[in-house]
Amino acid sequence: MPSQYRREWLSRADKRAGPVKAVVERAKHVAQDLGGIEELSRIEQDLIVRYAFTSEQCEQNEADALQGKPINAFLYLSRVDRIVRLAALIGIKRRAKQLPTLQEYLRQKAKDGDE
Repeated sequence: MPSQYRREWLSRADKRAGPVKAVVERAKHVAQDLGGIEELSRIEQDLIVRYAFTSEQCEQNEADALQGKPINAFLYLSRVDRIVRLAALIGIKRRAKQLPTLQEYLRQKAKDGDE
């Protein structure tokens, strides 16, 4: 492992940079599709980051190919395969976000007002 690698690098990265911003946005959208970050296990969150990162790499390869630049087809197809596998592990169906009932919401709102 490189000496410069830091666990959870994405949370500390400059999210204004193009590729990092794209990875963060994709990960957020996937997490939302799966019911929100608070509904996901740590493993699911990690898989989503890997999915988002690999998807961004594929899109970069596709952009390069469309500009006539050579790409490594084996590497590209390996990444596509990895995306499919990660999507299957994460779950490719949207989940409804669990919202409180009206009564639960009003109770929580009243409790928050008391504090």
